[in-house]
Amino acid sequence: MTLLDRLSSLQLIVVTGKGGVGKSTLAAVLGRILSHRRRRTLVLEIDPRESLYPLFGVPPSSGEIERVDSHLSIQNLSPRDALDHVVRSRLGSGIVSRKVLASGVYQHFSEGAPGLKELAALG
Repeated sequence: MTLLDRLSSLQLIVVTGKGGVGKSTLAAVLGRILSHRRRRTLVLEIDPRESLYPLFGVPPSSGEIERVDSHLSIQNLSPRDALDHVVRSRLGSGIVSRKVLASGVYQHFSEGAPGLKELAALG
């Protein structure tokens, strides 16, 4: 089994690393390869700079899923929106979740906890 065969058999591939190492480029290339192999593929980016869109020649979509071709779509997910969604899904959409989301403690914790927003996006 080749590496591409193995990658094609996976349901989720996570590309991660420190800034500036080519994560967006690698994810875009993998997305293209998998879509050419007829795998329905979503390249999901969690980056406020929205680096993927220029690589595919499409305009940023404010978080909406953007179709690139018949098997390939891209989306930029706001880390903060993902984390806030987790809070709402656990506490409901009522006054408790609004109070938590507006609290200074939540704001400080959600900005400072390493990897928390990315973990929320996986959830």
